[in-house]
Amino acid sequence: MRSRWGGWPGSLALPGMVSAALVFLPNVVASATASAPDSTPATSGIPIKLPADHVYRHGVGRDSSVTFSHQTHVSLAGGQCTICHPQPYPMLRPAPVPHHGEMNAGGSCGMCHDGKNAFGVKDTAGCQACHSGIRTQAMAVSGTTAAPTARPIPKPHAYPKGADSPGRVTFRHQTHSQGTSTCTSCHPKPFRMAAVTPPPGGAMHEKDSCGGCHDGKKSFATDDPDACERCHRETGAGK
Repeated sequence: MRSRWGGWPGSLALPGMVSAALVFLPNVVASATASAPDSTPATSGIPIKLPADHVYRHGVGRDSSVTFSHQTHVSLAGGQCTICHPQPYPMLRPAPVPHHGEMNAGGSCGMCHDGKNAFGVKDTAGCQACHSGIRTQAMAVSGTTAAPTARPIPKPHAYPKGADSPGRVTFRHQTHSQGTSTCTSCHPKPFRMAAVTPPPGGAMHEKDSCGGCHDGKKSFATDDPDACERCHRETGAGK
């Protein structure tokens, strides 16, 4: 038996559906518009689940192994994964074991660790920054992926007295890495992880340099005349 709309029993009542759609469509559109975010991605605020640290022991002993930390590199890259993925490192298959020959030629780790964006792979003074070994022998025996030992703090760096400087400045990482400060507090912005000649004209005092923290609130201000000797000393700053 045909239904009143000309269809068979159980068939769709198209006119009724069209009417219903016309009635409810404005509400659906309005609801979708009201709930749609302005410009925030749907994944905003969701933390990234990073892979576990990976230990490279190829060609080196336990005490010289390299433990790669995603946490460290993602933090320095501003939360981005695309700096390294999918090139030079694929995400869905094991990457080739890095070799220093490739790095020294500007490939693999050497793409960023070039002495400009980060300390260079050819810089012998920075070897222990990566080749820091596995934390304990027990972890090495059990095959547990372990975090490396504490990263060696770079040696003090002395900036020579300039024409517009009242005295030589000796920067100490040890002093600045205390409390809540971490490497990402200063790197890669405003300072690259490579020593550079300070710009002239007191630019180091500005907010996009030392003045970003030395503002009189987080730390003593760069324009505080009573604090000059805390950094500028002929024998090197003590603090």
